[in-house]
Amino acid sequence: MKGFLNAYRKGIADYRAVMLNQKKDPAATEAMVDVIHKYVYTSRPRAKAAPSIKAGAVYMTEDAALDIADLKRQLAWFQAHGFAPKALTTEKYIDTSFVKK
Repeated sequence: MKGFLNAYRKGIADYRAVMLNQKKDPAATEAMVDVIHKYVYTSRPRAKAAPSIKAGAVYMTEDAALDIADLKRQLAWFQAHGFAPKALTTEKYIDTSFVKK
């Protein structure tokens, strides 16, 4: 598990370096889009998939940690709109047993 988490953190760092500020290094962004396109929107030609991949860039912390407070806010929103049961808690769907706290 430790090896996976280290590789995952490296991947997140590489992703953050180019996808969170795509204007900083357009060539690096295009290279990252190429990598992502191997797994996302694969049924679309790369040219048609690229705008969606770029627009879908998501924020992740540098150490690839979950933002539990944000997940709690999201759950509250889903519950307020009837999309998640009121009995659901973050403790029931987030397993933090394998990461440092």
